[in-house]
Order: sequence, then structure tokens, then C-alpha cells
Amino acid sequence: MAVLQVFLLKKLTGATISSIFILRVQTTGGRKGDTMFFDTPPHLISISGVSGSGKTTLINQLEVTFGGGRIITHTSRPCRPTESGHDYHFCTTEQIHALTDALWVKENYGNWYAVTASAVYQPLRRIGIGFLPTITSHHNTLHRRLPDVICTHIHLLAPSVEELRGRLQKRGSDTATVKTRLREINRIDSKALADRHIKTVTPNTAEVTFVEVMGIIRDAQK
Repeated sequence: MAVLQVFLLKKLTGATISSIFILRVQTTGGRKGDTMFFDTPPHLISISGVSGSGKTTLINQLEVTFGGGRIITHTSRPCRPTESGHDYHFCTTEQIHALTDALWVKENYGNWYAVTASAVYQPLRRIGIGFLPTITSHHNTLHRRLPDVICTHIHLLAPSVEELRGRLQKRGSDTATVKTRLREINRIDSKALADRHIKTVTPNTAEVTFVEVMGIIRDAQK
């Protein structure tokens, strides 16, 4: 496993003291990676929601607005017809468990997922902000492991059952998968609603959702 460490350095420039934030990646074995510097703390946006809630659409919009920032995670599940290596690193279960800088490795619906420190590091280094699609329970994991990074946790609440069923069927999910995902709506959304660290966004059009999320991001950066 790996840890992202953030250090605050006070710099005296003339009569003004300014802050420089130093971000360093370190594996549990003690090996240190590259170090980078920011005038403001790096900002990580983690986005959760049931399958079909609009996470990918939202992250695509944020990428356009900020000029990048998508954090690409690893998964052992098969690639869908509409997906590419820009969405996930598609790999085997063995490859996921062999990752040396994973922040976490978790099984979900029979498939394995992982996010690496280097994947998080890449957009933070380039533009100072990153967008991570994740599951609800990982918001708190990020909060614990990155205490000095601005971590904004956003959960997209599910649309109606019929709307969600249509989205899942449109992307090619089989009947058994659709039934399983629909049964999970209340459990997943209730968990997000009960967590004070998570900002929940009610279902709406992609445009309205984007505007609401941008407001959450701006508020977090104040």
C-alpha cells in the first residue's frame, strides 16, 4: 500500500509569509516518489453513486472544464462496448493484487478494483485537482489517508428505478445485473445521506447536476 503525504512549508518573501504545500508519495516499504509544490493545497474530488447515476458523465464535464483531472482506477471487470482505457485500466485480478502503490484494493460485485497513489498523483501534479470515481465507503478512506489534502466527497443520488433501469439496459447490463443494482439503491444512497462528510446531489439533468457540483467545489476551495 502507499501513502500520499502533504507537508506545509512557510516561506518568507520580503515581509510576507506565504504557504507552500509539498506533496510526496511514499510506499509502505519506505521508498519515496517524486515531490511537487503548490501555492494552495491539492484538491481531490471523489464521486460516488450507484451504477448508472451519472458519475462518468459528470467527470467528463469536469475534465473539459478543468482541462483534465480524471483519476483512472484499475478493474478486473470486462470492458463495456462504450469504454476505453481512458475510463479504467482493465487488467486481471492477479495484476491488481500485484500493484505496489495501491491506496486500496477491494472486491465489488465479483470484480476487483484498485486505485494507486501514482494515479492520484498524476492529475494533482499537472493541474492541482483530481476527480476520482469511487464507492461510498472509500470517501472516509480518503479522508483518513489524505488529511492535509482538500478532499471533497460527492455522492450522486439515484434517479427513479425506471430511469435507472433504462440506463443500465442501454449500456448492455444483463437482467441479473440490473436486478442486483436496483436492489442496492436504498442501501448505498442511505449510507451517503447519513455521512456528514459527503455532499449528496439530487437527481436532475446532467447540466443542472454539473452546475451544482461546481458550486460544491468552489465552496470547498474558499
